[in-house]
Amino acid sequence: EGVSKAHRSQYVGNVLSVQDGWAQVEVKNRFAVGDQIEIIHPSGNEIITLSAMRNKKNEAINIIGGAGHTVQIPLDHKYNNALIARML
Repeated sequence: EGVSKAHRSQYVGNVLSVQDGWAQVEVKNRFAVGDQIEIIHPSGNEIITLSAMRNKKNEAINIIGGAGHTVQIPLDHKYNNALIARML
């Protein structure tokens, strides 16, 4: 269905592509390593704890600001084109 069942969450980005276990995410709002994030996808939703993040230069980062950035997060390829929400 792709509908969030979370009580409270904030839309933080969308998955542009997934390659070698890393998803390219177009960032819409701030999020950080350690956040609980909900992957919202027609194949089913999943809540995970974000374990890592990389910037465009493949450097490990812990936090990403707001819109206008692209980051990589570890994610299964089945979640291509998913939406990502941060649990509040």
